Amino acid sequence: MRPVLASGAFAYVANYSLGQVDVIDTTSYAVTAIPTAAGARRLAITPSGDRVFVTNYLGNSVSVIDTLTNQLITTIPVSTGPRGIAITPSGDAVYVSNVTSGTVSIIDSGTLTVTKIIKVGTHPWDILVTDDGTLAFAINDTRSTSSNSISVIDTVTQTVIKKLPGGPGAFLGAINPQQNKLYVGNAKGTTVIVVDIPSLTVLTTIPNVGSAPTDLAFGP
Repeated sequence: MRPVLASGAFAYVANYSLGQVDVIDTTSYAVTAIPTAAGARRLAITPSGDRVFVTNYLGNSVSVIDTLTNQLITTIPVSTGPRGIAITPSGDAVYVSNVTSGTVSIIDSGTLTVTKIIKVGTHPWDILVTDDGTLAFAINDTRSTSSNSISVIDTVTQTVIKKLPGGPGAFLGAINPQQNKLYVGNAKGTTVIVVDIPSLTVLTTIPNVGSAPTDLAFGP
C-alpha cells in the first residue's frame, strides 16, 4: 500500500525487501528511507494524519512513524506474521492481523502498546474496520478450500461475535461506500463473497470474476 497524507505532501511506501518505509516528497520527488523491521508490508495512517503504522511481517512488529518529522517513533512487538492493519475512525485503536499466529493484536495508539490479542481464524491476511468504528473483519485463509472464514469483531467488547464462511483462498476485502456490504476476493478460485454488514450474513457469491481475485476497490 502507498498511503498519501491529506495534504499530499508525502507518500509512504512499505519496502518489504529492505525492511523500511520510503517517504516520497510529492513536490521534489526526493525519497527518504526510514528503517523499520524486517518485511515492512502494509501501512495505515491515523485519521489525524500525525502517524503512520506499518506491519513488519518478518519482524513480528509494528513500526510507528511521526509524519511531522518523518522519523521512527518506536517499534511495537506483536504476534507472529503481522500483515493486515486498520485504524478505528477515532484513531484510538490499531487492529493488526497476525497471519502465522492466527490472531488480531489491538494497539492503543496513545500508549503505543498492545492491549489485547484476539484469537480469530487461521491465516488472517486482512483486517478492516467499519467507518462507524463498531466492527472489524478479519479475513482468514486456512489454505484449504472448505474452512476459510471471516471473523467479526465487536470493537467495544473486543471479542469475536460471529464467524462467517469464506471462499477458497479468502484474501483481501473492501467495504462499500455505503458501509453496508463487505466484499472478499477468493484468491484460490474465481469468486467474490458479498457480506451484508447489518445482518452479518453472506448475501451471495459472485462467480466468474477471473482467476485468483485478490485486491478490491470501489469507484466514486
